[in-house]
Amino acid sequence: MSDHPIWPADFDFYMATIAALPAQIMVDLGARPVAPVSSLPVRLMVRAIMKQARDDGLRSTDEEAPLADLEHQLGLAVQPLGLRLLGRVIYQGWMDLVFYAPATGDPKLLHEAIVGARGEYEVRVAMEHDAEWGMYLEFLYPTDPKAIQAMKNRRIFQRLVVAGDDPKVPRLVNHTAAFPDIITAVAAQQRIRDIGFDGPFVEQAGEERWELTFSREESLLGGAMDVLCARIIDLIVDAGGVYEGWGTMAMSRELPPEDTGEGSAEE
Repeated sequence: MSDHPIWPADFDFYMATIAALPAQIMVDLGARPVAPVSSLPVRLMVRAIMKQARDDGLRSTDEEAPLADLEHQLGLAVQPLGLRLLGRVIYQGWMDLVFYAPATGDPKLLHEAIVGARGEYEVRVAMEHDAEWGMYLEFLYPTDPKAIQAMKNRRIFQRLVVAGDDPKVPRLVNHTAAFPDIITAVAAQQRIRDIGFDGPFVEQAGEERWELTFSREESLLGGAMDVLCARIIDLIVDAGGVYEGWGTMAMSRELPPEDTGEGSAEE
């Protein structure tokens, strides 16, 4: 537990299922190394009722901007009172904003700040003692390796764009997985080979660590890498290992592949 409430915010989002219904969850990944923060033991949840939710309960394109503005205004309103936004859940026609607050906060001032920032939206407020940050650690922060990898994939794509990458150009993509022993690594080796990967190569990388590396030419268009990574994760986890991610070189149609070595991205 940390008593220092200052950390660099690092928000990302992932898709999830809650009670068999779709949800989009945004979380501050930057808070994980310091969680829980002892000076912020109170959880505040602000629920806004959507006006134009999609049939599946997620936000519509028309309501993205108004909801983003509401989130921004609420954040500005409570920031002087020492609150930190830790996450957002969009689900079943509502948007929940999850803040953590000092125990010494004035509930009246907090209520006034929220009412003054809500605009035309109907909001509901709930406060609860959560010194262990259970909501953040056990619900908001992702535990599904596929959700975590999807976030990592987006960050790789962002770095590739900065490097001038053309996603239409097929390129070699290298993957790595880790296993506790050679038996599980070899078992996964054949499974990965069966779905068309080159290699795979098994190498001991520590006393209780065996690495499986494999590669294949891929297209990065659309959501192809998310689908592929999900399939790989299923195979690796089923064999007793951990998928550690992929990397590739930035590619451009203006330059032949061998001349694009300056740009690279991996996770």
